[in-house]
Amino acid sequence: MAKIDWPAAAKRSLIGKRIDRADGPAKATGAAKYSYDINPPGLLWAKLVTSPHAKAEIANLDLSAAAALPGVKATRKDDLKEVQYAGEIVAAVAAETEEIAPEAAQLVTGEYKPGEHQVRHLDPTLSKDKPAKRDQGNVEEAFQKAHVVHTGNYGLPVVTHCCLEPHGQVIQIKEGELYVWPSTQNVSHYADRLGDAAGVTANNIHVDCQYMGGGFGSKFGFDKWGTIGATLAKQTGRPVKLMLERDLELMIGGNRPSAYAKVKLAAAQDGTVTAVESEIWGTSGVGGAIPDRLPYVFTKIPNQRTTATRIQTNRGRATAWRAPNHPQLCFITMSAFADLAAALKMDELEFFLKNAEQTDRAAVYQEELKIAADLIGYKQKAHLRGDPTPGPLKRGLGMAIHTWGGQGHPSECDVTINPDGSVEAKIGTQDLGVGTRTCVGIVVAETLGLPLEAIKVLIGKNE
Repeated sequence: MAKIDWPAAAKRSLIGKRIDRADGPAKATGAAKYSYDINPPGLLWAKLVTSPHAKAEIANLDLSAAAALPGVKATRKDDLKEVQYAGEIVAAVAAETEEIAPEAAQLVTGEYKPGEHQVRHLDPTLSKDKPAKRDQGNVEEAFQKAHVVHTGNYGLPVVTHCCLEPHGQVIQIKEGELYVWPSTQNVSHYADRLGDAAGVTANNIHVDCQYMGGGFGSKFGFDKWGTIGATLAKQTGRPVKLMLERDLELMIGGNRPSAYAKVKLAAAQDGTVTAVESEIWGTSGVGGAIPDRLPYVFTKIPNQRTTATRIQTNRGRATAWRAPNHPQLCFITMSAFADLAAALKMDELEFFLKNAEQTDRAAVYQEELKIAADLIGYKQKAHLRGDPTPGPLKRGLGMAIHTWGGQGHPSECDVTINPDGSVEAKIGTQDLGVGTRTCVGIVVAETLGLPLEAIKVLIGKNE
């Protein structure tokens, strides 16, 4: 395998330079086609029917009136005996027009036997799960010997992704081949099992996602609406568009779990944190985990005790949201640390620099903190904590450090060098709105020593 070294940073012609985005004109003019813009000939519009109850047994679901409505080409009943949250999908219809589909969905009638449900998530005593506990060192002794002890309550609610483009896809089955135009962050592996529902093998599935309007971690698998779209397409022999409306997007498209915590910290006179005791609770809906690894980043504090309680609720599911569980744990830990620094009457930057020694990457964090402090003019703004001016609006300054070990899903890049010197780069990565096409082109051009115009970048497909 050939090894190619890039020129030194100062001598690079493309990397690190300001370059116009390759897809800028297409997006600015509206020529870029998102999933909702895909309209193959003969397109049918699908509409979901969902549960109005947070928890209930399904006694009967009647789709006959919907099926009889002129323009309706297919109906689908889900094989569910019980629903676990409001908005859970129970049926679907496919119709000739975008107007007929919701009319048909409203004709679906259901008989439910509502059951006891739980939607509150602020009180850990509501949990039916056994709390998870973690203990190391001698927490009691550390608090007894501490120079300063601080206790505070912190928390973040459930947060929805609210992608500008909702979840969904257009699916067509033609001559035994399945074609799907999804809104997905996972082009290369999106359809790994999608064909099961339609009886199409993986080597006959074609995924095409040229542009997508946000995902934030929620758009990896094809989800239930993908399966429904595939079965309706097979049933009708026509392409089917199924995109979630905004209300359903917020209810069932996934969310970030809540996290609330009571945190108690102990510190020595020089500002070194010597102990942390925390109780953390939250909900991830009907399943999944909650953030529980406190303290965050500062893992080498010698004395630690954590009690974590998951509250299962009859609400929509949790899913990845920008480094799963990290934002919640970061907010709680860093807020408590900032308050402890204030209790010590210690400069917050000095406090974080000192306690960076209790992380796994002390030198890295210390260097980053110093660079950030210099860039934002920290010395001139440090007084903003505890703003004494009257009124409810305050200006403040926060400080936090993060970690993340995720590497995403790998994609192979197929680079073809043509006889005329032009180059084509094919890669299954997705467009998240961050200039992916441009970045891929820059890397290939810099590597081969060619101008950017010589590179044709093809992304978003898995053939």
